Amino acid sequence: MHNKKYLRYLLSMLALLLFMIGVQIPVHAASYNVPLQVLENGSSNTSYAAAYFANSATVTPNGNGSYTVTSTVTTQKDLGNYPVQVLSIDGAGAKY
Repeated sequence: MHNKKYLRYLLSMLALLLFMIGVQIPVHAASYNVPLQVLENGSSNTSYAAAYFANSATVTPNGNGSYTVTSTVTTQKDLGNYPVQVLSIDGAGAKY
């Protein structure tokens, strides 16, 4: 009789543990950092402009299925105000 209670308790704990492992709780971050590659237009070669970009970007969900991606671009002052132009992000057109 005592063994049946103990076995039932162990099986219940095992079932609870398996349930907890199987449950996935979605986590929604306000924003997150991702690695950044700067490629030549239409190729998988690293662009010369990569030297001006930070190695990561911050991605922020807008809540409507779109995202805002920000990264730091650092250039020398004598190159002008906007010497680097972002043409696309992951194959999609970029908006300023």
